[in-house]
Amino acid sequence: MLSTKELVLKTANHIEKNPRCYHYTSNRIPLCSDDVGCILGWMAHFSAAHLCSVLTPEAIARMTCDPLYACNVGYNHFFKRLDECYPLYRGHWRSDAAHAVAALRAYAARYPEALGLPVWARMRDREAAASQRYDQFRASLDLSPNPDVDARYDHHVEPLRG
Repeated sequence: MLSTKELVLKTANHIEKNPRCYHYTSNRIPLCSDDVGCILGWMAHFSAAHLCSVLTPEAIARMTCDPLYACNVGYNHFFKRLDECYPLYRGHWRSDAAHAVAALRAYAARYPEALGLPVWARMRDREAAASQRYDQFRASLDLSPNPDVDARYDHHVEPLRG
């Protein structure tokens, strides 16, 4: 698996060679190299997370090493750090491919290693993801009362006297 820096630089190189493939508001993972995608979408494509076509908070958290609660497609800690590395006065990385490439390279230079999550944050995220999966599972169950089954178990049993 590629490190965050390698993903960032690979994404920058791809956008530089294929500026028409970059569109900030494309919130999906590109399926092939001439498809259109945002920065996170291309990072997911190069990290082999393109088996699904949707950017999920879990996929963003895996690529950026950010806490799960702070990962959504619209705005996240990764974008906040990208904004800090490439302030608005230098250019609009969201609307211009050349500025996006420059912003990604500035990010890779400033953050050569991914910001690691503390152990407690990883545990919290794992528990939140497990809880969410359980809630989805429980919602898929039909828990409505079944009168036929309830009637079989509704009779009164006398205690044994001895």
